[in-house]
Amino acid sequence: MFRLIPLLLVLLLPACFLAPGMDMNNDNGMTEIELPAKKDGQLVKEKVRIVPITADLIIERETARRQTLNNLPPADPNKTSYRIGPQDRLQITVWEHPELNDPGGEKIMPELAGKVVDENGDLYYPLRRQHPCSG
Repeated sequence: MFRLIPLLLVLLLPACFLAPGMDMNNDNGMTEIELPAKKDGQLVKEKVRIVPITADLIIERETARRQTLNNLPPADPNKTSYRIGPQDRLQITVWEHPELNDPGGEKIMPELAGKVVDENGDLYYPLRRQHPCSG
C-alpha cells in the first residue's frame, strides 16, 4: 500500500497544467482581465493586447531604440550641467578612508544618506587631519 503512494503522487503532478490561468492563448489576442492602460493621456482599466516576446520583437525594439538614439541632437553642455545648491544632498565616498563615509553604508535609507548643502550653499564635511608625525 505505502509503495503505491509515491507512484500516485508522480502520476498526479502533471495535473498542474490544468490549473486556471496557465494558458495565455486567447481567441482575440486580448487579456482576459482588465489592466491599467493609458488612453488619451488618462490611466484607465481595459483589456490589452497580448504581445508574445519573440526574438523578432527584441530585434525590432533594439533597432528602434538605436535609431532614436542616433536621431537625438547633440547635448548642449549649458543645458545639461547642474549646479549644486541649497538643500541638495551629496553622497561623498572617500576611497581608502571609510571613516569619512556615511556610517551604515548601503544599509542607510537614501533620503538620510549623504550631507545636505545648507541655505548659504555651504557643506559641512568633517576632515580628519593626520598629525605630521603619524604615518
